[in-house]
Amino acid sequence: MLKYEFAPKSALQSNIKLRKLPLKQLLGDLLNFDLLTYEGVKVHQGYRLTWKGFDYLALHHIIGAGLITSVGPRIGIGKEADIHIILIDIAKLGYVHGDYNEFNIIVDEENVVSANSITIIDFPQCLKTSHHAAPEYFDRDSMSIKLFFERRFKYVLDQIPTWADIQAELNLSELDSNEADFNSGQDEEKSDGEEIFEVLQSDIENEENHEISK
Repeated sequence: MLKYEFAPKSALQSNIKLRKLPLKQLLGDLLNFDLLTYEGVKVHQGYRLTWKGFDYLALHHIIGAGLITSVGPRIGIGKEADIHIILIDIAKLGYVHGDYNEFNIIVDEENVVSANSITIIDFPQCLKTSHHAAPEYFDRDSMSIKLFFERRFKYVLDQIPTWADIQAELNLSELDSNEADFNSGQDEEKSDGEEIFEVLQSDIENEENHEISK
């Protein structure tokens, strides 16, 4: 079959030993699973493997060689996992982003394998984890990433971080939220985002003053 760029059905019929399924049904199943593609123009008429098909063929040979015996459940190891980890790291710093979506996440495509390839922007609306609205905003942020990957890449995440996970990991209690409710109307004149920017600006000014004094 190596002489064909697109293998015609007649060649497949003569070279494949079918045991259970008729060729038409087998080809239909492979096409449905995106393991084959069909070219129907006059120059090329026939079937060829997709990249996914090559992956499955390679996996079949690896299994046949006894190198692996089974494949476990898929776990998050791609950018979707990295993005959720950053969301958790922000919470560990004591904040919830509040507008965590694809428009405020920048991925460096030229350095995508690096841990520093993701940049998060737009923090003015962030909240402290002790704020009474933090659970709602965190879960909304997490769900926003899940829905983006489903909509854009057709990739369904089995699990995403929730506020309950953060609460357990950081030992946040109901008392923390109650205290935040009491204090929110008294001394929170500035948003948490403004507070972060003031801290960053203060650090920059201190560094500049240090340089001037040299």
